[in-house]
Formats: sequence, C-alpha cells, structure tokens
Amino acid sequence: MATDTADIRSIVDGLNQRYAVHVDRRDWEAWLTCFTPDARLVLRGEEVSGHAAIQGRIEAETDSFARMRHLILPAHVADVDDGVARTVAYFLLQGRTVGGTDFSAAGVYDDRVHLGDERFLERRITFDYFAPDGAPRRWE
Repeated sequence: MATDTADIRSIVDGLNQRYAVHVDRRDWEAWLTCFTPDARLVLRGEEVSGHAAIQGRIEAETDSFARMRHLILPAHVADVDDGVARTVAYFLLQGRTVGGTDFSAAGVYDDRVHLGDERFLERRITFDYFAPDGAPRRWE
C-alpha cells in the first residue's frame, strides 16, 4: 500500500480520472468499480450508501444531460490514517441538457479513499455554482 504522498496523489488522481471518464460515458458498471460496495455518496445534502443507491442517485442527477464532461484538478491529500486518505479535489463540469441548453458548473470533491482497494469509501460533492452558459455564475 502506498505511503508516500506523491504515490497517494497518483492513486487518487487516477481514481478521479476513471470516475470522470466512466460517469461522462454513463458506463455505470465501470463507474461503480470506483466505489467500495458499502461506499457513501453525499450530493446536494442527500446521503446514499451502497452501489445501487449511488448509481440511482447519480442517474437521477444526470438524466437530463445529453452530454457532460468532467475536468477534475489534481487532488490535495489532506490526511492519511490506517490506509484511508482524506482528499480534496476541485472540479469543472461542462455539458448540454437534453433540451439543448449548455451549462457549466464548478465545485469540490471531499473524499475518503481506501488506498488498498484504490476506491472511494465516501464522496461528498459540493457545487459552488451550476448555471446555464451565459447566465451569471452565482456562487452558492
């Protein structure tokens, strides 16, 4: 198991890239491999646990998107304890709704990553803004 901060950051950044590619392609089976079976997801104040609930929550969130692309910046490793890294990474999201409206968003992922499995134990998604293109960005 990785103990060096650079190795841990590499694991987390690789996990974030797998997450982004699979969610953008809606490859739910591959995307779920980014999470432990009992993982927790917190999104817009709603917490769900386990693969089925996590997939259902993200599908509901992205159902109105015709296309989306995540750009996740390199992670900051805040803490490591007993094989679990607590990390923070900023993200940008661009996309188009099924109705044809382009949108952009920015936010932060606060995660707990199991380093041995290289999977999320917990992902907290906070949107700083989410707005149609051309609309003023209102920071939440």
